[in-house]
Amino acid sequence: MNRKFALPAVAAAVALLAAGCAQSESPAADSAQTGTSATGDVRFDVSTVKEVPELSALVPAAVKESGVLRVGASTDYAPAEFRAEDGQTPVGYDVELAGALAAVLGLKAEVTHAQFDSIIPAIGTKFDAGISSFTITDERIEAANMIAYINVGSSYAVQAGNPKGIDPNNVCGARVGVQTGTYQQEYLVDLNEDECKANPVDIAAFDLQSEATTNLASGLIDAFLADSTVTGYAVTLTDGALE
Repeated sequence: MNRKFALPAVAAAVALLAAGCAQSESPAADSAQTGTSATGDVRFDVSTVKEVPELSALVPAAVKESGVLRVGASTDYAPAEFRAEDGQTPVGYDVELAGALAAVLGLKAEVTHAQFDSIIPAIGTKFDAGISSFTITDERIEAANMIAYINVGSSYAVQAGNPKGIDPNNVCGARVGVQTGTYQQEYLVDLNEDECKANPVDIAAFDLQSEATTNLASGLIDAFLADSTVTGYAVTLTDGALE
């Protein structure tokens, strides 16, 4: 199946980064949301990143005075942004990137959990930036500067052995989970208006990606669709319960 590439992005307030472009409880659910030693978690020490004076000089006075870069992230999208073993501390490569960006600007990153579809509307008020695996779209570019930093695809996850016989080239009629507000949700909506018009996909939208993982592991949905990095990580965390 030919898939469009997702372009996860940093979304930032114009004033700050003017050069922008872009559950049911179960072990599987807990691991997907918080991370465990089984994840092989390796973190980058952002304290090694130094301030770049010519860039920190561009930081608005109010932000510079606070010393903090307020970053919104939906911290349930492992391995990009999720929570550590304490269930509170944000971790993941997006969180590390936020810390590195803040260090370059002479600031400390303060990463706060927010529901995914609420982050961009809050940039410029509650947050200075959002970093949460955003796909760059025309609609989002109208609302915020977006900085692309990674290319990933989208992929489906199913239960091991694919008991529902899901064909990624034809998911019409299947019950597919997605996280609310994501590119993948938009993709399935478009699919229902085109290829699956006669037999639409039953789209199950969840506030948290971990809820989609849990529901799939429990057999309550037939598949979920997410960034390929997230799908691969879920397969690893569930010890082969998904594929």
